[in-house]
Amino acid sequence: MASDTIFALATAPGRAGVAVIRLSGPLAGGTVAALTGQQAPAPRRAALRRLAWREQVIDQALLLWMPGPGSFTGEDVAEFHIHGGRAVREALFDAFAVLGLRPAEPGEFSRRAVEHGRLDLTQAEAIADLVAANRILYAQAVLDGYGHVSARLDANPERFWLSRSMAPGLVTAGDIMEFDLSGEPVDAQGRASYAERFIHSEIYRHRPDVKAIVHSHSPAVIPFGVTSVPLQPIFHMSGFLGGGVPVFEIRETAGDTDMLVRNPVLGEALARRLANKPAALMRGHGSVAVGISLPQAVFRAIYLEVNARLQAEAMKLGSVNFLTAAEANLASAMNDIHVLRPWMLWKHEIGKGKSA
Repeated sequence: MASDTIFALATAPGRAGVAVIRLSGPLAGGTVAALTGQQAPAPRRAALRRLAWREQVIDQALLLWMPGPGSFTGEDVAEFHIHGGRAVREALFDAFAVLGLRPAEPGEFSRRAVEHGRLDLTQAEAIADLVAANRILYAQAVLDGYGHVSARLDANPERFWLSRSMAPGLVTAGDIMEFDLSGEPVDAQGRASYAERFIHSEIYRHRPDVKAIVHSHSPAVIPFGVTSVPLQPIFHMSGFLGGGVPVFEIRETAGDTDMLVRNPVLGEALARRLANKPAALMRGHGSVAVGISLPQAVFRAIYLEVNARLQAEAMKLGSVNFLTAAEANLASAMNDIHVLRPWMLWKHEIGKGKSA
């Protein structure tokens, strides 16, 4: 078991409005006290604290305290939510070094979770893949600051993993939360949940075959949800669309709303509209894509957007010769056989970055 204390930037490097720095290890509590002049706040409750070091004020920060063994790593964990300028980050890093902390190695937070029995190796790999899926979908411009992707637990199909409420491109292993099929977190640890988590819980409830779900607002898809033009497979990579793409109309369930699927009733209505299809459009909102594996769901979310873009371009040129139902089925089956080929490429492309 590790006896030292590590830290890492849990958000993207570079200048930003907010940065999150995560600590794990036996010195986490002492570090909080040294920088704030106070003991750690109540577990899993955000507290506003002034950070100072050697009589110099560094920042005003939101502080989260998650004592072991109930934290993600099984150790004492602290999170500093600070202003994202480089000077603030570097001042904290300098203080950490003096206090005996060291920078975390890539993946070290997850390794500590395994060492402390918070995760087994299979779960750690599955969470790493879910983190990768978030970043892949951001890199492929399917997700931006919004949208989310989830994965059902193999060991317990009544549970699923989904990030805390945050931008997908910044998700790390420590941000992944476990939810039940009511859409509630099993142990939130003070972390906020996505308002639209019920998209995931209700689809999983109604579709036992589904192992992963992507909800996005990718722009090329939107026009096909608000017009009478159906989205159809225009090339072999989108053969999974051959059975039709239903459109979810939220007004039919709830009248005028803010368009968000923010409760189980709306989630169930969406799941029923999706039925047994691999994807559905959401009028004036976005789409969902599902799969029997995380790589398949990611593949479908990406090529749903690509197909929409190509179809819109082709329609400007004239009549479109879409795939027949038989062609779509054959192409979809072949793509499913080879789905790990693009998945491994996409993982490689985002693997140059380092995450905690």
